[in-house]
Amino acid sequence: MRLAAIFLWHRKKSTRTFPFCGFDYLIARHGAFYEHYRHKPDATPLVSVIMRTHGNQIVWLRESIASVLRQTYPNIELIIVEDGGACAKTFVEDVISKAPHRKIKYFSLPKQGRSATGNVGLSKATGEFMMFLDSDDYLYADHIEVLAEELLANIHISVVYSLAWEVTTKLGDEKDGAPRIQDFSYTLLPTYLQEFSLYALRENNLMPIQAPIFRRSVYEKCGGFDTQLEYLEDWNLWLRYAHYFNFKQILKLTSCYRVTCDEDMFNQRAAILKKERDLALKSYEDFVSHKVV
Repeated sequence: MRLAAIFLWHRKKSTRTFPFCGFDYLIARHGAFYEHYRHKPDATPLVSVIMRTHGNQIVWLRESIASVLRQTYPNIELIIVEDGGACAKTFVEDVISKAPHRKIKYFSLPKQGRSATGNVGLSKATGEFMMFLDSDDYLYADHIEVLAEELLANIHISVVYSLAWEVTTKLGDEKDGAPRIQDFSYTLLPTYLQEFSLYALRENNLMPIQAPIFRRSVYEKCGGFDTQLEYLEDWNLWLRYAHYFNFKQILKLTSCYRVTCDEDMFNQRAAILKKERDLALKSYEDFVSHKVV
């Protein structure tokens, strides 16, 4: 400890994504000491991970798929659905050939849009539990285990979700013939820390699309995405699910979703989402008024 001041004085400033602050990291993953349930090894129902992708997204897709294959939960099927082409087909087939013991399925579609693509993934999934992971987002290794164990522990809960970082990112210089993903900032939005209620969910989307895992029975009762929506389709889905089923929030950060670090593009998307908010809310209200319980 006598040399601490000298060490800190002479140390170069970190250029890493997670810089040091004194002897600790400046950014820490929320919920590191959260203690989740643990069930017997045979109590591992199949979890279907539905991944939407489009265009030439291989550089992103590689990380997303890897994050699924590295999960500590043992029983997972990955459903990859590409909208408007087959750019990812060769890459995914190569992944399947190198991991033949994994349950991976790939489907290519004519251009249908985000919501319809997600619905195809839902229709192909066979798991008792289900979740989404878009091809530019990724999971930490314990994401599925933590949430699936919560569903197993409480039969009265149908949807469980955890915290997530919003990561600003861009494609940087090429490395080994492919552009590198550069992440710049990790932010836990205050909205995601709100205690769950249907009222709070009506005011704000309390979770990004990859954060929840839900039971198949939820999908069978309420269906998938509204295909009339190209934005906020996930918020609309959570509203419909929350109207009929119980949600539980887990205060542990287990995933990340990426947003552009280009300020103009970010602001343009924010303006679109603000404009589309009323449409997504009306779709939910129409669904509730016509749904037969």
